[in-house]
Amino acid sequence: METHDQADEAQRAQPLEVMQDEADGFPGVGGILAVRRQSRGQVHGDYKDWNSLEAAIQPDVPKEFLKDVKQAISANMLKVAMKTMWDAVIGDLHRKVELFGLQHLSALPGMPRIEQPADLVHVSSYDLLRGAFQIGLLDEESFVTLDYCRQLTLFQTSKESEPLDRLEFANFIKNCVKYALSVKGMLPPGDDVKKFPPGLLATYVQRASQKLLDAHNGPNNFTNEVRPAEDLAKFQHAIPADVRRNYVKAVTLCFLGNPYGFSYGAAPYLMEMIDRFDVDLVAEFFVLLDSDPDFRSTLMSSRPAERLKQLINRLRSKISEDGDARHLADRYASLSPEQIGTEFAKRRIKELASA
Repeated sequence: METHDQADEAQRAQPLEVMQDEADGFPGVGGILAVRRQSRGQVHGDYKDWNSLEAAIQPDVPKEFLKDVKQAISANMLKVAMKTMWDAVIGDLHRKVELFGLQHLSALPGMPRIEQPADLVHVSSYDLLRGAFQIGLLDEESFVTLDYCRQLTLFQTSKESEPLDRLEFANFIKNCVKYALSVKGMLPPGDDVKKFPPGLLATYVQRASQKLLDAHNGPNNFTNEVRPAEDLAKFQHAIPADVRRNYVKAVTLCFLGNPYGFSYGAAPYLMEMIDRFDVDLVAEFFVLLDSDPDFRSTLMSSRPAERLKQLINRLRSKISEDGDARHLADRYASLSPEQIGTEFAKRRIKELASA
C-alpha cells in the first residue's frame, strides 16, 4: 500500500507525452530489456475474463487482492477496484526490487536511503517506476504504460475526477497484469558488471570514479588510492558513454601522481585500465589534458610531467592520425618534463589571472 502524500504524487503527475520523453532520455538497456519484453504474460480478454487474467499472473504474486477487486466491481465501485489493483502493482514492484537488490535502487540519483524492504514505502510511485526502469526491471514500454496507469489512478481517486470509463478501466486492469503482475522478477546481477543495465552501470562507474578522485585529492593518497583503483578496475570492460570523462579523469590523474610521486599499490590497476582505453577514451583524455584545470595544476611539476610522457607513449597506438589529440601527443612527446611543467605553469598562472 502506498503511504506517500498524494500532493507529492500530484507534483510528479505529468501528461503521458512528457513521461515518454523522459523515458527516451534514460539509457537503453539492450538485451536485458529484450528479455523483459519476452517475459510478459500473454493476457487475453478483459477484466471479466478472470480465468485468463489469473492464469497470466506470476505464481509468487499473492492473489488475495483479486477477491477485493471482484467485489468492488460487483458493487460498481470501479475506482476502489482500480486503487486495489494499483496497490497490487506497487507491492509486486517492491518484491521485484527486493529480489534484485535494494542497494541498486538506492544507488540511483534522487533516491532515498533504502536499507531494508520497509524503506520502500518512502519511495513515491513515480520514483519506483523510474528506478525499476533504470535498473532494468521494466522496459521502456512497460515504464510508460505503467506510469499512465499511475496517473490514471491518481486522477480517478481525486475529488475532481469524472465517472470512470469502463473500457478504460478494462484496459487498466489488463495493462497492470501484462506489464507488471505477469512479469517474472529478475535475479541480482552479482559481480558480473556485463549483466548490469547501463543506467545502473553508469551510476556505479561514476561513484567509483569519484571515490578514486577523492582518495587522490585526500590525505595519504598513495595508500588510499589502492582500494578505489581496484574497485574501479572491475568496470573497465564496459564504460557507459555518459561517464567516460569522469572515468578517464580519475584513472589518468592518479597515474600522473603529484610532485611527490604516485601510488605504487594503485599503479597495476591504473595501467591495466589505461591499456584497455579505446579510441573514445583516449580522445576524452586529450580533451581533459587541454581543458581541465586539475591537469594544469598537476602538470606544473616535473614528476607528473615525466609520467605524462609515459602515458602518451602507452596510448600512442590508439591516437587518431589527425586532429588535436595527435597534435598534443606529438608536442608533449617532444618536450622535456621541465619544459612541460613550465608550459602548464604559464597556462595556470594565466588562468588564475583572468579569473
